[in-house]
Parts: sequence; structure tokens; C-alpha cells
Amino acid sequence: MLESKLVKIYLSLNKEEHRLLTKWIASPIANVHEDVRNFIAFLDSRKAFSAVTLQKNRAFSYLYPKSNVYDDLRLRHVMSLCTQTLEDFLAYSYFIKNRNEQQIALAKNLQQHQLLEQAQVILKKIKTTQEVQAKQDASYYLETIQLEIEQFQLLSQNSREKSFNIQQISDVIHQYTTAEILKYTCISITHQNVSNEQYSFVFLPFIIEQIEQKKIAFTPAIEIYFYAYKTLTNTNNNSFFTSLIDAVYKNENYFTHHELKDIFLLCINHCIKKLNSSELLFAEAAYKLYLHSLDKKYLLDNNELSRFTFTNVVFIGLKLQDYVGVEDFIRTYGAFLNEATKENTISFNKARLYFTQKNYKKTMPVLLSIEYSDTLWNLAAKFMLVKIYFETKEYEALVGLIIHLKCIYFVKKKLAITKNVTRTSLNTAKNCMLM
Repeated sequence: MLESKLVKIYLSLNKEEHRLLTKWIASPIANVHEDVRNFIAFLDSRKAFSAVTLQKNRAFSYLYPKSNVYDDLRLRHVMSLCTQTLEDFLAYSYFIKNRNEQQIALAKNLQQHQLLEQAQVILKKIKTTQEVQAKQDASYYLETIQLEIEQFQLLSQNSREKSFNIQQISDVIHQYTTAEILKYTCISITHQNVSNEQYSFVFLPFIIEQIEQKKIAFTPAIEIYFYAYKTLTNTNNNSFFTSLIDAVYKNENYFTHHELKDIFLLCINHCIKKLNSSELLFAEAAYKLYLHSLDKKYLLDNNELSRFTFTNVVFIGLKLQDYVGVEDFIRTYGAFLNEATKENTISFNKARLYFTQKNYKKTMPVLLSIEYSDTLWNLAAKFMLVKIYFETKEYEALVGLIIHLKCIYFVKKKLAITKNVTRTSLNTAKNCMLM
């Protein structure tokens, strides 16, 4: 039962949703089955969820304490009813949070009841709300399509009307389609770089041609994803990336944080790809994008920052030699790291900061105070120690560390060219090479 759809949905709910669920299953409109309420109560009573605490016979005994015979078919039926009730609750939870969708559904229902004036009032309210929200993402265009269609239905029912909003319907459908095709083309290009999947967008060439001939006007989404597409498909022409960055900063207020996260990551990933090709000019753009999107909290998931994003920001900041900025970043954003990896992440990146500054007195205590759980970080920490011992001429300590690591290549390349290494150290190093 632990792996059932029912339990997975139940465990996915947050505290507020659990509170609302209690009210939901108590409502006779949403649920008429006492067994459903009792089964949810059984789940609520579990202090921990495991194969033992969720045994079917325990659930059955909780529901039917007077029954001496376990009935699997009956329990399965109750679980099926519970699952349906939870799915209805999730749909309700989504709908109740999306006011405009509610209002469009209301306008549609009012029309069906022939309450045309009331429906018209609702549609005007939705347009006013859209203006206040000032968002122009995919959800906005989908809502607007529905809004214009409902408006058309109203107009067509009034024989006195001589003009319809057909052109508005056409415009918004084309704007939505253009933006979404460009958006998912960009996503497909990114995905193709890490997989063998190939994707086809039949209308893409026509859309690009129409935009370039100015037959399709820029909206915030079309502008951003057009320049993103051009950036991804013209990697040697940096002017498209410049236009993309300008469009992103100019239009960011028109999008939700969720979509802005994807937009900024698309720009950042392009910068990192260029950095990996030794185009250091993109370091500054990536650094600015990272810091801006973190300041706006676009890159925080449930107020938590990925350790990989944290490390990338430090890496780029060190490349730009912004040591004060990096130190401030570690101090400020270390608090947003997951508790399980916080100590390792802060320690490793502090060590990199001090090491890059050649402040070995600060670096050594940090590196020696912790063993990194990440294998690559652990190796990088050991390499920093190797270099510190070499730079500070601590050759005995260096050889000891090399023996521990069996770092043969480094011994050959670095120790063999050093005149002041003791004979004992060189013999020990040679023995290390034979191990």
C-alpha cells in the first residue's frame, strides 16, 4: 500500500492542503462515503509511513474494528473511492487558486443560463484583472483565447451586433502559437545536445520568416524566444545573445517566476557553454544573470538553492576575480542551501576562494577540517592541498599526500623538476610510482 497512488498523493500534500482536505471530505457535496473519511483518518493517525504501518490488515481493522475477517476486495474498493476523492480535491485546489479560470467558467455557465448581461460583466472583470496582473506568459494567452471566444459567443447571440471580435481571436491565437513553438524549439535544441532525440516543428521556418519580415509583431514572449532561438542556432553571432539579454531584462515583469527561471537558465547555460569553449567574455554575463536571478529568487526552489548553482556562481566569480563579491555571496546565500549539504558546500567554496587568493594559511584549516562527501570535491580538495604543499615547499608533507593518493602523474611532472627535493623524498616518490 505504501507505493499506491492513493498514499503517494496523500504524502504530496502540504500542511495547508491537509487542512483543506479535512473540510473537503466532510462536505457531502464532495464525499458521501463514511469509509473514505475513516480511511483518511487512518492515514492521519500514522506517525510514520512504512510497509509495516501501512499494512492492509491494519487499515482494514481501523475501518472495521468489529469485523474478524479481512476482506481485500472491500478495502480495495474503499481505496479506489479515496483516490478519486483526492484527485477531485487536487483539481479543486488548482481551480480555486486560478481566479481567472473560475471567472471564465462562470461566464460560460451564465451564458448557458441565458444571463448574457451578467456574463458580459464577468468578461470585463477578467480583462481588468489581466491588466492589473500585467503577465503575458502562456497562461495569459490561453486565458485570452478563451476570453475572446466567450466574447464572440456573446456577440453572436445578439443579432443587433454588426461586428465581431474575430480578428482579436485570430491575433491572440497566432501570438500564443508563435511564442509556444519558439519556446519549445529552444527546449528541444537544448535537449538534443544531451540526447539522440530529434524533433520537428513544421511551422517553424514560416514563423521565423514572418517575424523577420515584421508580419508577426513582437510580444514579450515572442521577442525573448525568437532571440533565444537565434542565439542557439547562430552560436558564432554574439549579437543575437546581446539582443536576448536586453529582451529578458526589459520584459521580465511580464512573466511568472516559474517561467523566468527557465528563461534565465537558458541564458546562463549558453554562457557556460561558451565559457567551456574558453570564451571568457561570457563570464561577466553569466555572473550578472546568476546574481540577478538569485536576487529575484527565480532560482530558489521552495526557498532552497542548489549546491551546484551555488558552486557555479563562486566558480565564475573567482574567474572574474571578484573576491569581495564571492565572499559576500557565500555569506548571504549559504543560508539557502539544503541542511544535508550546507557544511560541505560552504567549506569547499570558501577553500576555493582562499586558494585562488593564494591565502594558503586560511585554505589549509578549511581543507583539513572536513572530508567531502562528493567524490569530485574530495579530489579537488586534495589537489589544492598538493599544490599548496608544493608552492610552500612542504615536500615531506607533499610526498606523504601523494603516496596516499597514488598521484603518479603529478609526482613525475612536478617533483622531478624540483632541485631542492630531498633524496629521501625522491626515492619515496619513485616507490610510489611503482605501486
